[in-house]
Amino acid sequence: MPTQHKQSQFSSTQHKQGAFGRGQGKSFSPTQNRKYQNRSQRPQESEFEQRVIKVDRVTRVTAGGRRFNFRVLVVAGDRKGRVGMGLGKAKDISEAINKAARVATKKLITVPLFNGTIPFSIRAKFKMVEILLKPAPVGRGIVAGGTVRDICELAGIENINAKVISVSKNKINNAKAVLWAFERIKNILKVKQAIFPFERNPIIKHSKEGAQKTIDSIVQNASKQAPSLNHHADTPDTTPSPTN
Repeated sequence: MPTQHKQSQFSSTQHKQGAFGRGQGKSFSPTQNRKYQNRSQRPQESEFEQRVIKVDRVTRVTAGGRRFNFRVLVVAGDRKGRVGMGLGKAKDISEAINKAARVATKKLITVPLFNGTIPFSIRAKFKMVEILLKPAPVGRGIVAGGTVRDICELAGIENINAKVISVSKNKINNAKAVLWAFERIKNILKVKQAIFPFERNPIIKHSKEGAQKTIDSIVQNASKQAPSLNHHADTPDTTPSPTN
């Protein structure tokens, strides 16, 4: 007798819903799976602006041959006084940029700003790179070039005069020298605040009026503390003469 084929106990829809194996009798929905929960969520925009400064192709020689990678220098800042730099290395340029950006946002430093510029001139040296930073009046702009200009723009500095004194053209060392100059400014201000703890603003304004006001206040304080300094030579001397 010819064998009769038995009808399947499951419909086609049940096959799609996972009637066999794991998840039997349960319908599949993308929202219930953890893989699809975060797929619709887009990454939020970062508050830091990123700028690629340098891209190099580096080689590492091993026993199996040469391995080629890309090294990227990225500077990140919020244009409000915070800036940082980072290096990333990977086989793909986009991956190296992402690595460098993460390092730059983790290693941020705070730049002391005063009226859109630095409070005083500073000279810093990192390895063979020597840099000079000077404050500039309002409307002067950023008088710098290359890596120094990019870091100053991302830090939020509007007016500054900068000059790389050394002959080195290494952009990594130039960036580290600028950040070291900002760190030196912070350290000097901390020391000054420790010496004059009652002074709210230890930074003297870079203007003739501010300097004249500071000089007048010093003279008035000195005259109040030492009134004997105002003694005139025309007044008679009433001190008794020493007896022999």
